[in-house]
Amino acid sequence: MFVVSLTTTPPRFQHLPRFFATLQRQTARPDRVELNIPRRYKRFPGEVPALPPLPDWITICNVDDDLGPATKILPTARRWADKDVKIVYCDDDQAYARGWLARFIEASRQRPDEAICEQGADFANRVSFRRKPRAIPNVGRGKDLTYRLKRTLSLGLLKPAIRNFRTDGYVDVMSGFGGVCVRPAFFPALAWQIPDVLWTEDDFWLSGMMEVNGVGIWLNSKGPRPSSNKDASNLSPLADINRTSNRRCLPYMQETFGIWPQAA
Repeated sequence: MFVVSLTTTPPRFQHLPRFFATLQRQTARPDRVELNIPRRYKRFPGEVPALPPLPDWITICNVDDDLGPATKILPTARRWADKDVKIVYCDDDQAYARGWLARFIEASRQRPDEAICEQGADFANRVSFRRKPRAIPNVGRGKDLTYRLKRTLSLGLLKPAIRNFRTDGYVDVMSGFGGVCVRPAFFPALAWQIPDVLWTEDDFWLSGMMEVNGVGIWLNSKGPRPSSNKDASNLSPLADINRTSNRRCLPYMQETFGIWPQAA
């Protein structure tokens, strides 16, 4: 069974129909789609406004705790604990190409005991890489020679798919905006105890929980970088908060859990 899981914030409610329209165009359909909505938002005090009309194949799940961006997955993982379920979680401000979910379904069948992502990152100053092979990034943030050649031959009219990695392999951090496939058992009990320093940094926190629990993160390089819905992503973004908080994330995880060791 495959479940797609996500969350959103009140300023983005109006853009949900557009997101779910892209999900409906997928070549593979999930068994269930769950939208987690906190009963109260930390960043948006007051009554939660009504959602716009949404397709009847979406299950609205009201959750008691606002876990920040990790609300896209942690309530769903708890809801399906001890069940044979795979959950693909994603962001509400991205437009995923038609084969997006099908790639996750196939990759998770091949690697059922690992988290699967299509976007991620490594720490260059790691002492050693416990898991190999490592995913190898493309140069120029995915705009390599092949990309530039296609753009030139089309006289700039074609925008080829941008692939940030040129080989599959393990990464340290999975980036949720590209989608991530997990099983509920991948998360240890402490995953729900998010410290304040990491409340806005779900990628660091959730990836760290995979490392603590001994779960590898496998990056599928075949997936192109999704395009964002700027109208949604520019509404109350976490980017400004993240710029100051993410510098504290790595030291916190290293000191607290002894993971991702630094080179001497």
